[in-house]
Parts: sequence; C-alpha cells; structure tokens
Amino acid sequence: HDVIIDATGNMRRWRELAREVIPDFAEVYLKCSVSECSRRERLRRETHAAPKDIYEKGKKGWPVPGVTVPYEEPLNPEVLIDTEVTDIEGAVRIMEAVLKYR
Repeated sequence: HDVIIDATGNMRRWRELAREVIPDFAEVYLKCSVSECSRRERLRRETHAAPKDIYEKGKKGWPVPGVTVPYEEPLNPEVLIDTEVTDIEGAVRIMEAVLKYR
C-alpha cells in the first residue's frame, strides 16, 4: 500500500533519516515561496485542523520554517513540483504517475 505523509521536514537530516527507515521512500518537494505560502494562507477559509495564521505568528517570532527558522531545500528529491507554476490538478496527475510507476 502506498502512504503519503504531508510534512514540513524543514531539515535535510530529518528527511534523510526518513529515507533510511522507510522502505521505498520517495521525497516529493512541493516548492512554494514563503510569500506565496503566506498569501495562500490568508485566502484559506478551511484549515482541515492545520494551525491558523502560521506566517503571521512567524512575523511575531514564532518558529516557522522559512520565516524564523531555516528551511533546507531538498537537494535531490525524487519529485519536484513547483506549485507556483503547476496547478493542483497538474500536481495530482504528477503524483498519480509517480505512484503508478514506483
């Protein structure tokens, strides 16, 4: 069975640890600038249990990857989707293809 985990593993060492302990691990990098993430968060009505106002809190000193703490971009992800270029439907098609051929 395929498992997809949505996580902000902002440190490379955490992602490398996941790669070591999870069989058939594939890193998917959904690339998005901090400014675009902040813009999308302001427009979002439903959070689906995710924390609210993350980027506003980051401006006030809260630990937010890419704002107040480092975000180390992946060096060699199996899949890279630039979400400022690829729409949601396109990203879903890419992920379906990845799962189909792994």
